[in-house]
Amino acid sequence: MTQKDEKEIFAWMDHQELDEVGEIELCQEEAADAAAWERIRKRTFSQLGMEMVGEKRLTEAKSRRNPVRRKWIAAVCAIMILGTAFISLSPGALAEMQKVLQFIPGFGFVQPSEDLEHIAYVLPKPIDSIGEYGRITVEGVLIEPSISQISLGGNHVAATEVKNLVLVTEQGEFVFKQGSAAWGGNGPWQATYYYEGNIPDNGLGIVSIRFGSILIGSIPLSKAATAEELAGFGSSDSKNGITVTGIVTPLDGGTNKINLLTQLSGRQRVDSYGISSIAEGLQLKLTDDQGRELELKEEKGFIKPGELLFDDPIGSKYYQVVIPAIRVIDPDAKAVKVTLPVPTEGAKEINVASQISGFTIDFRRIERVDAENVRVEVDTHFDPEQPRTLQHYRLYGKRGQSAMSYSSELNGATGAITEWLTVKPGQKEITFYIGEPQFVVKGPWVLSDMR
Repeated sequence: MTQKDEKEIFAWMDHQELDEVGEIELCQEEAADAAAWERIRKRTFSQLGMEMVGEKRLTEAKSRRNPVRRKWIAAVCAIMILGTAFISLSPGALAEMQKVLQFIPGFGFVQPSEDLEHIAYVLPKPIDSIGEYGRITVEGVLIEPSISQISLGGNHVAATEVKNLVLVTEQGEFVFKQGSAAWGGNGPWQATYYYEGNIPDNGLGIVSIRFGSILIGSIPLSKAATAEELAGFGSSDSKNGITVTGIVTPLDGGTNKINLLTQLSGRQRVDSYGISSIAEGLQLKLTDDQGRELELKEEKGFIKPGELLFDDPIGSKYYQVVIPAIRVIDPDAKAVKVTLPVPTEGAKEINVASQISGFTIDFRRIERVDAENVRVEVDTHFDPEQPRTLQHYRLYGKRGQSAMSYSSELNGATGAITEWLTVKPGQKEITFYIGEPQFVVKGPWVLSDMR
C-alpha cells in the first residue's frame, strides 16, 4: 500500500457520517502491510478520541461525561476499520473484532462488549432500603474496567443533595460522583452516579453502598448476560426492519418486570411501546399462559417506556406481549425551517408544505387568537396502516437549536395537530424549525413464550 493510498483512505474516513458507515462493504482485493495497518489503526483510534492499551483493550484518551455514548465507540472503531476500502483482514483478525452484546438490567439497555475477557458486573434486580431519606431503591449497578455507574431512585427529593456515594467492596472503597439528577416536586427522584477508573473484579459478588449516613448492604452483583444478537436474550420478533426483544425478571413480592429492547440507528430511541395508547387501537397487551390479560402496574415516579411491571399471583409458566406499534424519536434528523404568514386578525387558509425525514407536513390554517397568540392547524398525514407514519415533532426557535415557547395538542383519533404560538402585535410572519420527528412504526410484534 502506498502513502497516496493511505491518504485517500484517511480523507475518505474523515468525511464519513456514523450512520453511513454501517453500509460499507469489505473489499478483499488487496491486503495492507503490517506497517500500514498499524498507522491506519492508530489514526482511527485517535480520531475517535481513543488510544490502544496493549493488544486488545481500548481506552479513551479524554474522559467523557456521557457513558452510554462511550459504549458504542469500540463498535464504531471496528466498523470503520473493517469498512476501509482497501483493507482485508485475516479470519483470525476478524474473529478477534467480533463483539457480543451485554444486557444491563436496571438501566434497561444492551451494549456491545468492549473486551470479551471483562464482562460487566451488574445488579440483576433492584434493591430497596428505608432510612434517613425515606425509601431508596438501587435500580442499577454497572461496573466496568474504565467507568462505572450506579442508578438510584426514591420518594424523598432531599436525597438528591447527596452528591457522592461510596461503593464498598472487598478491594476497598470507591467514591462515585453524581452525574445527573431529576425529581418531581417534593416527591420522586432519580439520580445517576459515576466512577472513572478501574474497580477490581475480585470481591464484586457482594458489595455495599454508603449513601450519606445510610449503608445499603448485601447487594449481589453478577456478570451481565451476553448474547451474540438481541434475539439471544429472550423472545423476539421483527417487523418493518425493527427487532423487539423481551426479557423477564422476577422481582420481590410477586412482581415481575419485562424489559423491552430494540436496536435502532444513531440516537433514535423508542418513545412508546404502547403501554399508554399511541393512537386509537394501538395499545400493548400482556397475557399469561392461559390467555388471561394481565394488568400493568402504574409507574410511580419516572416513566420508563420499555419497562412493564405486573403482578402474577398465580405464577404463570410463560407470558405473551403483543405490541401493535411503537413510536420512535429521531434526535439526529436535520431541522427544517418553516415560515408562516400571520394575519392581522381572524383566520387565514395558508397550505404551507414542509418535509422532515421524508415525511410531509402541511400547515393548513392559521388564526390570530389575540394580539400575542396564533393557532395553527397542522396535518402530518398520520396513517397507522402505513409501515411508518409521522405523528409529531418538536419546534425550535432560531437555527433549529434554541427553545421555543409553544403548546401543542394532538388528536389521538385523527392525528391532527393544533399548535399555539406566541407572536408580537402587528407581526406579519413567524419562522421556526421542525426537529426530532416522532414516527410510528407498524407491527405487530408478538413476543411469545416469555419465561
